[in-house]
Amino acid sequence: MLPLLKPKGPAHTAPEDLLMLVSIVAVVVWAGTARARLHLPYVAPMAVFVIAGSVAALINGSPSKGAQAVLQEGFLLAWCAAVVSLCRSERALRAIVRAWCVSSVFWAGFMDLALLAGRDGLAGLHRADGGRAQLTFDHPNMAGNYFMISLFLVLAARCPKRPVLRLGAGGVLFLAMLFAGSNTALLGFAIGSVVMLFINVRRRFDLIAAIAFILCTAVGGAILWTAVAKPIVDSIQSSDNRIVRYSVARSSRSANARESLFASQLRLFEQGNLVGIGPASTRTDLGRADAATVKEAHSDYLASLVERGPLGELSLVMLIGAVGIRAIAVSSPNAPVSRDPPIGNPGALVGALVTFAIAGITHEVLHYRHLWTLLAILAAHHLLTRNRQARGQVDLRRRSFMIPLRSDGP
Repeated sequence: MLPLLKPKGPAHTAPEDLLMLVSIVAVVVWAGTARARLHLPYVAPMAVFVIAGSVAALINGSPSKGAQAVLQEGFLLAWCAAVVSLCRSERALRAIVRAWCVSSVFWAGFMDLALLAGRDGLAGLHRADGGRAQLTFDHPNMAGNYFMISLFLVLAARCPKRPVLRLGAGGVLFLAMLFAGSNTALLGFAIGSVVMLFINVRRRFDLIAAIAFILCTAVGGAILWTAVAKPIVDSIQSSDNRIVRYSVARSSRSANARESLFASQLRLFEQGNLVGIGPASTRTDLGRADAATVKEAHSDYLASLVERGPLGELSLVMLIGAVGIRAIAVSSPNAPVSRDPPIGNPGALVGALVTFAIAGITHEVLHYRHLWTLLAILAAHHLLTRNRQARGQVDLRRRSFMIPLRSDGP
């Protein structure tokens, strides 16, 4: 039910949040009765992030907006912890991952069919806002990001198992991503695919082959862009195709708008102090400064720096580091693999994480519900991989004591 973000309630709550809250309570009750261990991944960087936001809101920003942001972050962290704590076995993790894959294909297929049938309202497409579909998400960029991440998860979980069905599911998700018209999703998908292939080549062969693949891809991409892609991009600015007009054709306008917005935010930071202006205060402060573009931050990296100060930026770097350590561990060629792993293609999982890091440059994705669901899947997969590796080492030590000693004497 990740796409259920409308109708909106107070403090940006959505129908999905009620289901998430019930799930969190259920997991806590289950853990208490079954004496199961609760896991709290990413708690250290998020604690620093929350502290930085609270201090900035109390000193320079709005306490009400700061409290709302802190509650949202605590709620998302609790949701992540609930999913990780529930996935104590590969069977549980496999059920959650497959539920995401199947449901995302259903949502994408629903949106695709609605658009092809001319039911724009069902697909969340409003002509007054442009020809981009958003289903029940907050905006088209979020919808495009969700379908793109879901496509990577389908590849990571190899769900459906049959390659033909998996290819069809990927096509449905990719078409939905195109209908959303998100340039960030398209760029992230391209870069994430290269990362996925690099990891898969490294796992199958070695690091030298993976580096050679990256170099060949870079050279081939440069030649393709110069000879084919760039002339096409220059010629489609006046295209009548709806998908092209509201995606690639608007890339230059979007880049100019982002450049102006980011420059105004940097001026806010230069005029402020090291504490930050407070969470969700960028739009208000830009309006007071009579900036050329008055919008929200539209960048997690700039929002952390401007709204929470250097401490907020440090906490974001810590979070990326915690995610990166887990991603490297699960995608290592030496990582143990079971017969039917819930994540059979870890390169695709890492590719999805990289796309989120890219999307954070031009969008605020840190409060996306599906981001924290993906981070929970990564943390659960990392715990299961580490436990399997520990059991393998224990079994190896036990086996070493059972090796009979050879003796030439009587």
